[in-house]
Amino acid sequence: MSRHRFVRNIDINEELEDDAISDGGEYEDLSQEDYDQLMNGLAHIRRMLGDEDHSRLTDADIKEALYHYYFDVEQATNWLLEEQQRRLAAQERKGELP
Repeated sequence: MSRHRFVRNIDINEELEDDAISDGGEYEDLSQEDYDQLMNGLAHIRRMLGDEDHSRLTDADIKEALYHYYFDVEQATNWLLEEQQRRLAAQERKGELP
């Protein structure tokens, strides 16, 4: 019975507002400092590697690498450059590159 009372007393508008603020990503549990490091690292790496069309790396790829290496831009960049080479080699094998 107490579960029914809990559900009945939920403020649906408050719940919807909380969801609207959340980006729904896996990085929403980061502290503000860590989130700032993630976004700064993303901007820095994106400047080095170029846009998504040029680098063939998505923002999600970059964020994942930064998160994996605990926001160490140098290590994340090294891994991303290796990943970029693997992707280019795979595309060459498939004959997708001009």
